[in-house]
Amino acid sequence: MNKEKNLPAWTECVGRFRGIDIGESEVSVILSCGREHIILSFPTENRESQMLQQELSSCKPGTKLALMKTDESLLIRR
Repeated sequence: MNKEKNLPAWTECVGRFRGIDIGESEVSVILSCGREHIILSFPTENRESQMLQQELSSCKPGTKLALMKTDESLLIRR
């Protein structure tokens, strides 16, 4: 089951990396959390989407990730 979510400030989402989808208007990260697939999307012109593309381009599927949105940035932990 896929669930699209927004990531409010000071919220963390933890899961296994499944992939990154780069579209015209948004960049989406797909994480699996148990049986669910969570899709976190960010507008392409955002600093966060550029960060995601850069940080996750070498990330292998199945890697455990934690994404946390702060007031100013996006933190990515492997």
